[in-house]
Amino acid sequence: SKQSGYIDLSELAIQDKEINELMDKVHELNSNVTSLDLDSNEITDVGAVILGESLHDLHNLKILSLQDNNIGEEGALYVFALKKDIEGLQICFRGNQITDPGKMYELEQRAVHT
Repeated sequence: SKQSGYIDLSELAIQDKEINELMDKVHELNSNVTSLDLDSNEITDVGAVILGESLHDLHNLKILSLQDNNIGEEGALYVFALKKDIEGLQICFRGNQITDPGKMYELEQRAVHT
């Protein structure tokens, strides 16, 4: 079903260098986006940092899914810092470089409290 607030960008082989342009488009087309799905792409820390910097004003965003990409600690910190700006944001992050749940929790806490 095509919900107005749902943007599906999964499995498009999206690379870091395309993220800026994509996020401009997202802002342009639907600044009320509630769910952004970027699962199973080729996003690394570089792209995750851009996401962290470009999504913080999308206050209706409830779900950001970044599963099965190639994001490490630096990118995770930027992405999870979005929780400071967007109330109630859920971030799906399974299948990236950080596999230890304890480490993931620690990173999320660091991101939200610094």
